[in-house]
Order: sequence, then structure tokens, then C-alpha cells
Amino acid sequence: MAVSKRFLWISLAVFTVLMAVLAFGNIDYNISKDIVNPDSSWAGFFNLFGEQPAFIALYAGIIILHGARKREGRWKNALKITLSSILILVAAFQISFMPVHYLFEHTEESITPGWWIFTIAATFILAGLGLVAAERISTEKLRSVRKIGIVLILLVVSEIVLVNILKILWARPRMRSMDSMDQFRHWYMIGGPTRNNELKSFPSGHTANGFVAIAFSMFFSGVKKVKANLYLAFALVWGILVALSRVVRGDHFLSDVLMSCIITTILFLLIKKFVYKRGA
Repeated sequence: MAVSKRFLWISLAVFTVLMAVLAFGNIDYNISKDIVNPDSSWAGFFNLFGEQPAFIALYAGIIILHGARKREGRWKNALKITLSSILILVAAFQISFMPVHYLFEHTEESITPGWWIFTIAATFILAGLGLVAAERISTEKLRSVRKIGIVLILLVVSEIVLVNILKILWARPRMRSMDSMDQFRHWYMIGGPTRNNELKSFPSGHTANGFVAIAFSMFFSGVKKVKANLYLAFALVWGILVALSRVVRGDHFLSDVLMSCIITTILFLLIKKFVYKRGA
């Protein structure tokens, strides 16, 4: 692959060192509290759109596999088309719905009919565009990036499942629900299981989903290394801004978002290695 892994390994090392530092004293609590600004407009932007790399990755991965499918057998092919069309529709709904969901989150209002109409219309438009793209792009070209599609899907599914399992098991109180240091728990302290959303701070789902942006670096295979690394730098900046926005809004502690950066990066490296080595 043309994209250097150096960025990812260096970033992973930095995140790990920072996690170790935050395990001591009140550093995690004090830094997180000092940068809180619930009215931050840029943090609000990333609250709405920060997770989109994961949903777009899922959408793109399904489209790739749909277009690269084997077309032998009339009924078998029809079944594949039906299944992939449903999955594309689900992914398109996630892309369209999640910003609307967060727009009304923590408000007394329910999602208005107008926003539901927008969400449904956007879902069908995106799904239609995806199906058209899968048919317009040559089968050979889509098959050449089939492994990328598999990595994207596996990465999104695995990081969402793992992060949500850890949230339940750790049961760490969110920063916004605390009044003093007395309620603080270090990131390595397991307090679960729980079903209470205010006790699901560790790790951050937004950040794990935002960091999926690094996986799109796979599409830069064969291009100049400088351009590939520039994209990877952009993806890391996006992921870090999503992470910081979660702390600024008071939704998470710094250690929560750092762990999510680590989780997505490690999963990406492992899944990519597995898929390409296996020759899927």
C-alpha cells in the first residue's frame, strides 16, 4: 500500500502514553473540566456530523460488495440484490438520521414531521444514488477494491460492538453528570454492568466512529505517497477534533476519547492485515 503506516503507529503510541499519564492523580478530571464549553459552536458541529465517517464507510462498503457480487444464478442474484439493497437503505438512513437525532438530543422537543420527511427523503435519495453507482461503475473496478469494502464493514461493525460492550461493563459516569471530584472514577476502574446512559462515558462512541475516517486511506493505494499521507493527516485531524469536541461539550473525559482513538486504530490495523493476508 502506498500509504505509510508511520502516522498511525506514531499516533497510537502517543495516545497510549497519554492514557498512561491520565491514570494518575486528578489530571484527567482537571484537564477535562478546564476545557468544557457546552455552548461551543464548533463542538456542536462535530456533535452533529462527527460520526459520519463510520456511516459513510458502512454505506460505501456495502455498495462495493453489491457491485462486485457474483451474478451467477437468477434467484441467487435476486436474493443478493434484495439483501444488499436493504443494507444500503439502512446505511443511508444512518447517514441521514443521526445528525437530526443529535439536533434534538437533550431537548424537550421531539423530532418534527418536517425533519422526518427530510430524513426519509434523504435516505431514499442516498440509497438510490448508491445502487446507481454500483451499476454504473464497472464490475472489475469494484472487484479491485472489494477487500477495502470488507475492511470498512468489519471495522465499523467491530468498533461499534466493542465500544458499546465496554460502555456497559465500565459504567463510568459522564463528566456532565458530576458535581465534584468525589464522583470521579479513573478510566481503569470497572463499575458495571449498567443500562444507564449517564454511566456510559467510557469509551466514546462518537470518537470511535469519527476515527473510522482513517480507513478511507486505503483508497489511496497507487497514488503518490505525499498525497496519501496528506489525506491520512486530514483523517487524524478530523478524528482528534471529534474527540476534543466530546470533552468540550462535557459528554466525556479526555481518557474516554483517547481510548476510542486507540480502539479504532488498532482494529483498523488488525482487520486490514487479516483481510489482505487472507486474500478475501
